[in-house]
Amino acid sequence: LNDEQRDALRLAALVEEGPEFEFSLWLVALGGEAKRAMAENVLVEAGKKRLVRQVSEQRYAFRSADIDKALIKTLSAAARREQHRYLAELLRQRK
Repeated sequence: LNDEQRDALRLAALVEEGPEFEFSLWLVALGGEAKRAMAENVLVEAGKKRLVRQVSEQRYAFRSADIDKALIKTLSAAARREQHRYLAELLRQRK
């Protein structure tokens, strides 16, 4: 995976607690419909590497909870807080 793909997966790991995430919410966090092709490509590549799997039509999960934790740990504490603030604001706007 390239840096952009790893960053996208890192954001997916932050979208929800636990190893699962909703595609539509992740897509909004990535920047919306303009990023759909990139998001789908990330899922294909991550699937080939057995990092993620599809759980249902709109839900994906990291194959191991350790993968999402490892992705999150690569962010500094300040960057993690900033990403959480960003996601919280997106959720508020979505409601």
